[in-house]
Amino acid sequence: MKEKLVRNIGLKLMSLIMAFLLWIVIINSQDPVETVKFEDIPVKILNEDSLRAKDKIPEIVEGDTITVVVEARRSICSGLTSEDIIATADFEKVSVTEAVPIEVSVKGYTDREVEIVRGLNQVMKLRLEDMATKDFRVKITTMGTPAEGYVVGDMVSSPNMITVSGSKTQISKIKEIVLTIDVEGISEELLTTAVPVVYDMNGDVVSASKITLSMDTASVKIPLLQTRNVRLLVYTEGTVEEGYEVADISYQPQNILIAGTAEDLQRFGYVLTAYCDVTGRIGIIEENIDISSLWDSTQFPSLRLVEEEALAVTIQVNEYGEKELEILPEQIELRNRPQGMDISVESISAHKLRIKGRKARLAITTTEKLAPYIDLSVCAEEGEYSLPLQTREINDLSVVSELYVTVRVREQKSEGEE
Repeated sequence: MKEKLVRNIGLKLMSLIMAFLLWIVIINSQDPVETVKFEDIPVKILNEDSLRAKDKIPEIVEGDTITVVVEARRSICSGLTSEDIIATADFEKVSVTEAVPIEVSVKGYTDREVEIVRGLNQVMKLRLEDMATKDFRVKITTMGTPAEGYVVGDMVSSPNMITVSGSKTQISKIKEIVLTIDVEGISEELLTTAVPVVYDMNGDVVSASKITLSMDTASVKIPLLQTRNVRLLVYTEGTVEEGYEVADISYQPQNILIAGTAEDLQRFGYVLTAYCDVTGRIGIIEENIDISSLWDSTQFPSLRLVEEEALAVTIQVNEYGEKELEILPEQIELRNRPQGMDISVESISAHKLRIKGRKARLAITTTEKLAPYIDLSVCAEEGEYSLPLQTREINDLSVVSELYVTVRVREQKSEGEE
């Protein structure tokens, strides 16, 4: 028996080797070794609190994601996904050069089953900064529009301050913390919660991974106010220079929308008046008036402008205008005629009387309204007299030019003498 086993031992060994090689060829042809590439694998951070305990804030400069290439049988590779690749950086192992080694493994497989061709011996580069904290007042903004006839009142958040922790560099970049509330279509007071969002100086959202907030949510109270359309009126006060008048007043807006409680709106009314002082001023006067200063905020505490804007006023203060009126002899009244004398109007020094006054008054003034006359009380004897033309006194009007009327006075003759 022994002779049969050792007979042709070389041939038998060669057959065994050939069989093994043939098995290897068959296996490789059916399940060959392949490589698979996985990009943007996130690196999970371990023991970050170990640095924060030292009042240090790590900022990742490089290595928050890596690319991993693995080698394994086709049957294994075909079932691998990015979620199977585990990459970690333990911050307890940070070096003096502020670098942390990245360890890579494949979930569910040993190193012999899946070989990591690329991804080992990589590091995450950090920049360690001192920790800083700062309190920020919470800003509340709204989106949407309340129901018609309502606007949002003074919004209140709880808390109204939030503490932010992070690196000194990151804290210095923060501009504000904002709570955004949707008020679309609401018609009654709203009480809700919101997530605070941190914005930097450029208006970009600061990643939550770079900072820590003292509160994850905040409650917000949104009161509603009723609205009313109010008419604006502008008047002048004071006295302009003598010989000048307020020729025109123009202003915008002429109507405003205010908001407040129903009680304050009821007491306030529908008209708001502004006054501009024109004392000693001439020409074009331009003023911008803060509309919200036109009412007593202590008397109407809830009132506010729906749209903040100033009242733009333009006032024109001009010198009095002038006008000429034609004077005919038959239009002149003869007053205080002396008895026993005949009076005849011989001539007038000019047939145009120049008057000065407010343009509105000038526009409606006629010769008849002036009622021109001469006083004949000095004409007691015969002769020719030059008498000043006089007119009725009219407010805001004055006579600029002086006219004289020449009259002849004669004694009346009896019928026999005639």
